[in-house]
Amino acid sequence: MKREDKSTLISALQSSLKEANGVFVVENHGLTVQEMEGLRNELRPLVSVFKVVKNRLMKLALKDSNFEAVSDMMKRPPPLQWQPMVMLFQKYWSNLPKHIQT
Repeated sequence: MKREDKSTLISALQSSLKEANGVFVVENHGLTVQEMEGLRNELRPLVSVFKVVKNRLMKLALKDSNFEAVSDMMKRPPPLQWQPMVMLFQKYWSNLPKHIQT
């Protein structure tokens, strides 16, 4: 990815994060493609953003946001999800496979 593309992505992420009430880090290591697609399908009705972002780029986007502390949770490139309605996510969380919830 070119430097200017990275800068554009970081700006777009920062804009989205300003409107979000919550950010969820999902550890995707070891998930099958089908499990990842299932997770995306479960989250899609929530009108949330579900995106896999390189850690470094997401850490830059999180800097000086309400969610900067999330940076400490990022060790591998995780998919991140943010949404304006956090309570709706909790409804779907209990239906996800247990190994995704850790």
